[in-house]
This record gives sequence, structure tokens and C-alpha cells, in this order.
Amino acid sequence: MDAHVIKNIPLSFTRQDDFWAWHYERNGIFSVKSAYRMLVHIRNQFDDWLDSSAGNSDIEGYKRRWKLFWKVRVPAKIRIFAWRLIHNSLPTGEVLKERSMTKQSSCKLCGADADSWLHAFFSVLWQDVFGRW
Repeated sequence: MDAHVIKNIPLSFTRQDDFWAWHYERNGIFSVKSAYRMLVHIRNQFDDWLDSSAGNSDIEGYKRRWKLFWKVRVPAKIRIFAWRLIHNSLPTGEVLKERSMTKQSSCKLCGADADSWLHAFFSVLWQDVFGRW
């Protein structure tokens, strides 16, 4: 069965020398940037596997959405903040504790047990804007 499929592969009639190609780059040339992207992608897949979270099957759609995200006409600091929020990269108590950068995840402002982005937005920020509850 496999032999039949292999025999049906069309042969090229142009003479071309073999060359090494880095398949993580469209032009086939290795770059440190593409190696970094590949390693981050593998790490994220591994983390998703450990966390038993579902992967993304529409990779091209995923890339398209991020390209659109970066083209949104808002100040760069807002785009970066939103990116960090989406990737759970804001230095909240929970994130710092998860990364072993602190021993406690409590809020330094109000003393709440868990300092998460939800807590920061809906407890601390709203209290500052609208006063104490």
C-alpha cells in the first residue's frame, strides 16, 4: 500500500542541488528569532499538555487574530497590557507565587488572600474609582 503511494509521487525534471532548510522559517534560513518562537511554542504545548487544557487546532486563524489584535488603533501601552492580561503575565500575587517569586499570593494593598487580575480590577480599582464600598 505505501509502495504504491510512493511510486505515484511525481518526479522533478529540473536539476536542483540539495540544501539544508530550517522549516520554521518560510525562506528556509535559520534565525535566532524563529528558534525562540519554536521553543516558546513547544513550551506552551507542553504546559497545555500538563494542565490538560485543549490546544488550538486552527493555528492560522490564531495567528490572524493576533495580527489583527496588534493592529488595533489604541495606544501601544494598552495593547501590551491587554496582551499581558490574556497571557496571565501581569505581576499579581498569584502569578508571582506560581513562578516562585514570592511566598504569599496575598494583595499588598488591601490584604486579601488572593491577589489576581480579577481582584485588582474589581476590588482595588473599583474602590479607588468609586470610593470604599
